[in-house]
Amino acid sequence: MTSPLLINSDALPGLVPNGHILRSQQTPAYANNVRYAEFANPPPRETTRARIIALRGNAQDEEIQVHDASEADLHKFLLTWAGASDPLISLLDSGNFRILWDSEDGRQIGLQFLGNDSVQFVLFAKRERTDHLIRLADRDTVDGVVRQIRALDLLSLLYL
Repeated sequence: MTSPLLINSDALPGLVPNGHILRSQQTPAYANNVRYAEFANPPPRETTRARIIALRGNAQDEEIQVHDASEADLHKFLLTWAGASDPLISLLDSGNFRILWDSEDGRQIGLQFLGNDSVQFVLFAKRERTDHLIRLADRDTVDGVVRQIRALDLLSLLYL
């Protein structure tokens, strides 16, 4: 059974394009924010949720201020891709979250969420019928990065 999505939908509108936001009557007040998000849409990203909570705990121990807007954009991006595999997630010294998907053939999606719908990205893609890797790095909005991923035909990397 999947868990209800415990997310403040007023602060993060439109995050669930492939499903519905569910709320639980038994949700404690502290759980009504992205830090304690549980995903009701497939897949139930409990691995991702647990990793974010662990990173927040480590940040507190090391006195690193976590950038909440970075986490909000991370969730916005992940909720776009129902069924995608869990990425590698890290928390940078700046307090921003970074996620990574990579493959053995060198293709890669690396995203740092800067907050306020700004994403610094690096994408490695392969040209058809060649082993040549293309590298694209820049900043864009969350939706703009999605368009870049599609344009470079990297969607399959999210589902490995």
